[in-house]
Amino acid sequence: IGGLRLRQERPEALPCKPRDDEIRLSLHKGLCRSDDLGYWLKPERESYLYMNPDYINRTGGETKYIHSRLPLNQVREQLRELENRVWFAPQTGKIEITYITYHAEQDSLV
Repeated sequence: IGGLRLRQERPEALPCKPRDDEIRLSLHKGLCRSDDLGYWLKPERESYLYMNPDYINRTGGETKYIHSRLPLNQVREQLRELENRVWFAPQTGKIEITYITYHAEQDSLV
């Protein structure tokens, strides 16, 4: 029992909307993500607790599990591998990090 789950919403990458191409191209040459995630800037509480299943576990942004009781060097290797393959990419709309904790006084998992 335990460990860490890393999950993200990653909508399809699209060409950026033309606004001021001269400025945009001098700052960003890649693709943009769609605006249909339903939030921009600070989301409402109801929307940030919800992950859209249509955008979860997509190619490049697969859900990743890091099991508990692994030696620290193995955890670091897994995190470095995610960093090297750009798991957290410009197309990422939201990342959810889930972990279980044990409350000793209540003898319960939270």
